[in-house]
Amino acid sequence: MSQESGQKDNKVRIPSGDKSTQDSKKGRASKFILNILINGVLPVILLYVLKKYVTTTVALAIAASLPM
Repeated sequence: MSQESGQKDNKVRIPSGDKSTQDSKKGRASKFILNILINGVLPVILLYVLKKYVTTTVALAIAASLPM
């Protein structure tokens, strides 16, 4: 991670624009929480919904085939 100017050593490069390091940490934390929600909660909700329409085995097979 080489940077062209010595002044910006304490900043983290973010593609979205110039934000302070604290903002990027907040963004990382919220992305992490979002990931947990998507990977942990969404399949459970999907399983619950799918169970109402199809058998548990099919629902499990569909949930297992989802990219996580």
